Parts: sequence; C-alpha cells; structure tokens
Amino acid sequence: MKKTLIAGAASVALAAMPVVGVFAATSSTFTDNIDVTVDGGCTIENAATAATNPGVYADRNFSKTIAAGTSEILTGTEAGDSEPATTAPALVVKCNVADSDNKTFNITAEGEALTHDDTTTTIPAGTATSGTTSAWAYTLGNPSDTAATWSAAPVAETTVVSNQAANTSTSFNFNPAYRVYVSPSQKPGHYAGSITYTVALND
Repeated sequence: MKKTLIAGAASVALAAMPVVGVFAATSSTFTDNIDVTVDGGCTIENAATAATNPGVYADRNFSKTIAAGTSEILTGTEAGDSEPATTAPALVVKCNVADSDNKTFNITAEGEALTHDDTTTTIPAGTATSGTTSAWAYTLGNPSDTAATWSAAPVAETTVVSNQAANTSTSFNFNPAYRVYVSPSQKPGHYAGSITYTVALND
C-alpha cells in the first residue's frame, strides 16, 4: 500500500514540474547588421548634369563623312542622342577625397585603329592632315582653337591627364575631340573604333 501511495505522490510531483523547452521564449524578428566601407576614389560624369543629377554618365558617339584627301573634326553626341553637335558634351571628374589627404588622380586612354568593315583595312593613329597615309588624332583642348594640341590616338594604354588634384572641393572638366585625315588612296567604306578613358586615384 505504501508503495502505491509513494508512486502516486511521485506522479503528482512530476506532473507539476515544467517540461523543459515547452515554454521557452521564441522571437518573431531577426536583424541583419550591415557593415560597409566607402573607398576613396574618383568618377567620370556628364559635366552638364553633374550638379543636378550626380553620378550619371553616358558613352559618346562621334561620326563624320569625310572626302578622300581631306581632314575633318568629328561631331559627337551622347549615346542615344540623334542630333550631333560641334563638340560632344563635356565630362567632369569628381573625387570624394578630403583636401587634407593631398591625393591626385590620372586619366588613361586606350584605343585601337579605325577598322573598315572588311576587318583588314585600317586608318592608323597619327597626326597627319595631308600625304599618302590616313591618320586619326585626338585633343583634350578646344578642337576649333588653332592652338589645340593634336596627338596620335592612343592605341596602347596612355596617361593623358596626370597628377590632378583629387579632393571634394575641386573638379576637373575635359572633353576629348577627334580628327581624321583620309588619304587620296584610302579604301572607301565604313570604319569604326573606340577609345576608353579610365580615371584612377594615385596611391
């Protein structure tokens, strides 16, 4: 009889004890913690809209129909525009670096020969405006200025702007323009090429 009473008492005691985990608190939310580091650097933007719409850039297209034996400055547009202008929209370099850091930036350019649709005939880089060899050149100055300095289009990576101040209080505008001379013997047809400009903060 005692054994039965003891067993019953033990059962009551066990029933009164909480089952581990049944009443543990649970969460209906969780948190993602975000941690980023903003690097110092420079961007190339459209100069005309940099103040009102910063961070926007667009590739530019240049074109011209050129008669054999003549030299022409190409007209340019932003990609997507249909109306060519005497000069394409200018570009501006802006940096997020503090003035006290005394940093500078370089701009490099790398291009290629203008290549005919036949993929073998080209107009090479050069500054000629007459003679037996066609050439294409670029300038970072005003192309209509008689004092503009023309250089052979860079077909290998070339530094075209160096050691410009890179800080938040200054900006640098530039507007590359292009000139093509077509020799009297140049094969007629469509030629195409490109130049890519890259801005990089110096260490």
